[in-house]
Amino acid sequence: MELDRSWRQGYVIPDILVVCDKKQITKEGVSGPVPLVVEIVSLSNSAHDLSIKRRLYMSKGVSEYWMVEGRRFIRCVLDESGEDKLELLGSRIESVVFPGLVVDLSEVELIDEAEFV
Repeated sequence: MELDRSWRQGYVIPDILVVCDKKQITKEGVSGPVPLVVEIVSLSNSAHDLSIKRRLYMSKGVSEYWMVEGRRFIRCVLDESGEDKLELLGSRIESVVFPGLVVDLSEVELIDEAEFV
């Protein structure tokens, strides 16, 4: 996954990006595939996160992509054949890539996006 200048110039920047090899981080951005990307889905632009960013991340070799939409998770993972599999989940998610990594949104206080508009 190349997170270089072209990304910073207005294409996409992940909300959370997990990089396990610090050699991937350069002055230009992040180079090579990363294991996990998380996006907080924007109410005003959900199609961008659910479709465009999903296709882009999967095409760049991201192993697991979480989308947080309100109090539920949507997960997309690459299967053995390289196809992406979309799963609609509840408020709890466990990583496929990082066994034991669990996030439960019922334990997180959410702030209404409208409060910031």
